[in-house]
Amino acid sequence: MKMIDEIIKRVHNLSLDHQKEILESIRFLQAEEQRKYHRLQTKVPIDAVVGDRVIQADTQDISATGIYQ
Repeated sequence: MKMIDEIIKRVHNLSLDHQKEILESIRFLQAEEQRKYHRLQTKVPIDAVVGDRVIQADTQDISATGIYQ
């Protein structure tokens, strides 16, 4: 049995909620492969200056080229 066939068979037998989790994981992995820089999932407090205001928030992940809040 080819690996992809086994993956499909095993995912097919999972609950719908678990299938959604698997799909989200696959999407995340594919997005990571397309990135030039790896993203580190970590929570870091930040202060961002927007115009004349300072916004305080926490990051969800960070890379060499930016952050996701």
